Amino acid sequence: ITSPVHRWWRSTSFPSQIPSLCPSCPHNRNQNPERDRGGEKQQQQHHHQMDPAAEMDTGELDALLRAAADFASYPGTHGEDTVRQFLEQFPLPKLLGVLQSQADLPETVETVAACLDKVFSSRYGASLLPSYGEFIQAGLLTNSNSIKQLACKAVVHLLDKAGDIAVAVDTFVQHNLYPLLINCLVEGDEEISAIVLDAIKRLAEIPTGTDIIFPPDGQGLQLNKVAAQSSSMGTDSHSIFDS
Repeated sequence: ITSPVHRWWRSTSFPSQIPSLCPSCPHNRNQNPERDRGGEKQQQQHHHQMDPAAEMDTGELDALLRAAADFASYPGTHGEDTVRQFLEQFPLPKLLGVLQSQADLPETVETVAACLDKVFSSRYGASLLPSYGEFIQAGLLTNSNSIKQLACKAVVHLLDKAGDIAVAVDTFVQHNLYPLLINCLVEGDEEISAIVLDAIKRLAEIPTGTDIIFPPDGQGLQLNKVAAQSSSMGTDSHSIFDS
């Protein structure tokens, strides 16, 4: 992988470059009680494992990949307690570190991405996403289809299940996610475009979210791209903004 975006993805360390990872940090307190109940173990792993992307030994990596494959292959949605227990054994920083360190292995990336999608589709997993806005941003920019699709789905889960809408919208603003979604809409394949349209529709249903789509300064010129892509996919673009 030689593109600048891929080099950026490979060199970005999660979560040590994300200031709001730890629920106990002062700037992140009381934002999401659900996330605060994630358990002491997850918090301790944040404080003692500041370089989650560091190489794991072969046995540890194999165990993680087997567990990720099993977790991803489970039919239906995992229970909240199951997700918590899985993340206690395989914390998000470690799973994201595998996406980085194994980026040249498509099958490995696909397995971990499918596992993370299962994690984020739970309410507990989605409640952690505001702390991983930089991951979503990098994922939307990468050329890896599996990671980009995961990032797009993470946006949907963020808006649908994160619990605190104000924090979800703030994540959008802080990490400038809307323009990146528009790029994915225009440049992505049909599946990614459909996920992005779903995310934009959900954003439009949030009162404060409409300010992102229709900025007060009137510079929301990217909406013509949404309409064009919706039309090409056989979607009524007006329905995106129906409440």
